[in-house]
Amino acid sequence: MLKEMRSDAFKSYGAIRPTIVFKPGLNVENGSESGSNSIGKSTFLMAIDFCFGGDDYVGKLDTVIDNVGDHEIDFAFEFNGETRYFSRSTATPEVVHICDAKYAKTGKTWSKNEFNGWLNLKYSNPTSLTFRGMVSLFFRIYNRDNMNERYPLQSYRKQTEASSIENILRLFDLFGPLEGPSKEAEEAKSKKTVFSDAQNYEFIPKINDKKYKENLKKIAELEAKKRELADKSEDGLLELTSEQADGLNELKPKLSSLKRQRGKLYSKLDVLKKDMDDSKISISKDFDELKKFFPDLEVAKLEEIEAFHKEISAIMKAQIKESEKKTWDLIEILNDQIAEVEAQMSKIASITSVSAVTLDKYSGLDREIQELRRENEKHDKLNSLDLDCKTKKQELDERKVTQEELLQNTLNAKMSEVNSVIFGAVQNTPKIEFTKPNSYKFYTPNDGGTGTNYKGMVVMDIAILQSTALPVLIHDSVVLKQISNESTEKIFELYQSAGKQVFVAIDKHTSYTQETAKVIKECEVIKLTPGGNELFGFSFSEKEKNK
Repeated sequence: MLKEMRSDAFKSYGAIRPTIVFKPGLNVENGSESGSNSIGKSTFLMAIDFCFGGDDYVGKLDTVIDNVGDHEIDFAFEFNGETRYFSRSTATPEVVHICDAKYAKTGKTWSKNEFNGWLNLKYSNPTSLTFRGMVSLFFRIYNRDNMNERYPLQSYRKQTEASSIENILRLFDLFGPLEGPSKEAEEAKSKKTVFSDAQNYEFIPKINDKKYKENLKKIAELEAKKRELADKSEDGLLELTSEQADGLNELKPKLSSLKRQRGKLYSKLDVLKKDMDDSKISISKDFDELKKFFPDLEVAKLEEIEAFHKEISAIMKAQIKESEKKTWDLIEILNDQIAEVEAQMSKIASITSVSAVTLDKYSGLDREIQELRRENEKHDKLNSLDLDCKTKKQELDERKVTQEELLQNTLNAKMSEVNSVIFGAVQNTPKIEFTKPNSYKFYTPNDGGTGTNYKGMVVMDIAILQSTALPVLIHDSVVLKQISNESTEKIFELYQSAGKQVFVAIDKHTSYTQETAKVIKECEVIKLTPGGNELFGFSFSEKEKNK
């Protein structure tokens, strides 16, 4: 349970308010006897929502930050005798600081999601909803956009009926049989959406029914042209696929290219052979004979030059042999590639005599046919996905009807019980009616007034509080304004007997029955009045005067 809450921003007559201590059951925020507005009643409830991991205290109360500035709210929860202390700032609402008992920060923090996960665990939430998914709808606070009296299952303004119905089914533990069909329907819808998007972005072909029929006619015409071309061919061209025809056109130039490369390598071998022969020529002679003609010839020098020549010649021979070996290796590789290409060509029947022009025509016809067939296949695929999507949705809707009927009977029965306690057996009971799988009506028979619908919402909330794992309820004063004093007394009795924390804002407590006024005073946790005792110690509408 929420044990306490404090903030340096909460003031009364200029002084910081003492820590506000909450009770396990009913907690009343008591307003002025005149019913004054702008004293912070709804804001106080928003602060409680902030302690429960909500965002609207920051997101929807701009005037608070504008007039008060960023501030921290300290709070504590108690479970099974253990108290944990926290602090959360309007400047960094995504961070929850873990504190000691004096609200000094320990340096440890949780993200808001981690904190809500902790609350989910501590409140032993048995539903498939998150903690916020479980409680948010039932924090009925002005400005939270969840007080549409005609659609009381709507947690926020733009929430769809389908989403709100799913949440209440989960709260009543009735969504289990829909889990599998719901995922299957969502997956089927996702597949269709992705496929349609791919067509819209022209990643895959998109055609309509008219084009589909035109494609069938065109395919038949092209098939006839293929047969006519085959009849004129001497080699049974009709047996060819477009891939085979394209293959022949690609293999022929490839084979020619490989053979040209091999011819160049053979020419290179000839050059290398000549270089090898040249390297064998020796410049060495009978140096003694030379000396007869040139007595002054230095033979030692000539022998040195000849030795150098032999050394160079040996290096050249080695290089030529290495180049020759590499060339033969390349020729062998080309021979293997040529053999492979020739083998591929031989596999495409005995049609190498077909002209390239004929092959081009044939492969062009076949490619056009395949493209038209692909367009039609994608059209068939979209129709198949659309049918699967509709089938899965229909199966889901049929199961939803069954589960919603169970919810309708359970909730209406409980609301009838609660309504009798509050208004007596003669008063018409509010009803919820699921008109379609993803639609509902909430009304009180023979009474369509706004006040009646608000009364119906209170009845529904108390019925759900008593029937489900919902651990906490918040009702702003606007929710109770349309209800008679005698009925309000009964409502407060039900709040007290719920065995769960309930937070209520109220005005003019002495105008209610004596018993109600007594309960309000007993359960009062804060008193707000104009003239310096507003939540922040001043009224925003009179800020300058109160500075």
